[in-house]
Amino acid sequence: MKLRSIISLILVVACIVSIAACHVPGTVCTPTTSDVVTESTTGIPEVSPDSSDATITPEDTPAPDTTMMPETSAPETPPHMCEFAHYQEIQEATCTSPGLGRNTCECGATEDVVIPALGHVFGNWTTDVASTCTENGLQYRVCENCIYTETNVLHATGHKMSTPYESQPLTCTQNGIVTTKCEQCDYYEETVTEAQGHKYGEYKTTKSATCTKDGTKERKCLNCSDAQTASIGKLGHKYSNGVCTRCNAEDASYFPKHYEDDGVSITINKITYGKTVCYVAEVQLTDYARFFTACGKNKYGGQSSTSAAAKLQNAVFAVNGCYSAPYLNYQVARRGVIYNGGERNCGTPGVYSSVTGLFGTPKMLGVNKMSLNDAVAQGLVTDTFCFGPESLVDGVNHAKKDSNRAQRTFIGTNGTPGHLVIGVSNGRYSDGISPGLTGWEINEVLLQYGCTYGIALDGGGSSTMVFKGQILNQLANNTERNWIVDFCCISNP
Repeated sequence: MKLRSIISLILVVACIVSIAACHVPGTVCTPTTSDVVTESTTGIPEVSPDSSDATITPEDTPAPDTTMMPETSAPETPPHMCEFAHYQEIQEATCTSPGLGRNTCECGATEDVVIPALGHVFGNWTTDVASTCTENGLQYRVCENCIYTETNVLHATGHKMSTPYESQPLTCTQNGIVTTKCEQCDYYEETVTEAQGHKYGEYKTTKSATCTKDGTKERKCLNCSDAQTASIGKLGHKYSNGVCTRCNAEDASYFPKHYEDDGVSITINKITYGKTVCYVAEVQLTDYARFFTACGKNKYGGQSSTSAAAKLQNAVFAVNGCYSAPYLNYQVARRGVIYNGGERNCGTPGVYSSVTGLFGTPKMLGVNKMSLNDAVAQGLVTDTFCFGPESLVDGVNHAKKDSNRAQRTFIGTNGTPGHLVIGVSNGRYSDGISPGLTGWEINEVLLQYGCTYGIALDGGGSSTMVFKGQILNQLANNTERNWIVDFCCISNP
């Protein structure tokens, strides 16, 4: 009996569990075969083989109870089907979170339903920062159901370069530049080709150098019009026997110097008298008119330098002459023309006739008792010398011996037609060595050259000897005086 009670209890519990299973939402309350308990003909309940209970072995089975029980069965309950007619949204779904809905049956059973997340619904993209060639841009779009914003990077586009072009031409002195520009921004790239400088050809002479003047030469760039000019140094004289083989110029330092043509012969020697350097010209005229006196600038009282006068008179040889300034009221004859005229006699220290070729005192020429006008008119006098006095007469030196030394200019003759000796000395140490000559020493020099008559001309800073355009003597203060009024000249042919 005890075993029967245990089995009956087990059957009741199984029935209760089966009923509970029938009330699970969406299910039909129907017992399964595994839940049916049957009773054997022997009066002992049998459990289905599908039962989850443990099998009772014969060793555990008590002796059967032979007492008969009345046969009973549980009343049938109709199956219940849940109908979820009522729906309620418990939690609203969002773009990113699911919602929750709940269905309720009239039996009180409920069924929860998950509402899927809605997901974002975006509008169109809006550009916030435009991209450039070198910098990223940014665009965004906003969900239409919430405030969520999605961004997207607009990548830099990179430069879009144009076709290269020459922005600066290449020259010899200017770099060449080829430029490429971006079509979208101000960016540009340059390729620089460095200037290579001029490429010059050979020099060509544009002006030949002479002995005394520089020449010029020019070379041109082979790639452009640039030209380079350079100086060709003056050649300098190339002397042979005192004459330049290039230009025939006389070497001022070469002595003796000589000039000769059909009308005149001139030989100039450089001598030293005592300690004084002298330049003495021996002249022999056959054309007596080639020697003459002249006023500065060809007018009485006109002033000039000896070099300028020689050029004006076309003279191969010239020295400074007298000092016949107008205020001294001298009457002079210059090449047969009388200046500061009047009926004066030929009382001047020296006279010359280009007709007879004689130079001396008026008495020596036989005109001492004639007026200058008559003497000039008869051709007996063409030029006068008013400095003097005549201190060498008939070969006798009448000058006083003194110590008055200076630069000197002097002229003399041996009394034969066309013969002249003309000298200039340095002095006052203008050359560093020459003290100069006295009046007595002038005559001594003339006597050495065979002169019987001679006079002094203007001296000091005026003393200048010019031969073929060159000054031979050392000038006082190294400067040629330009206010001399009289000159003695020997003309070119």
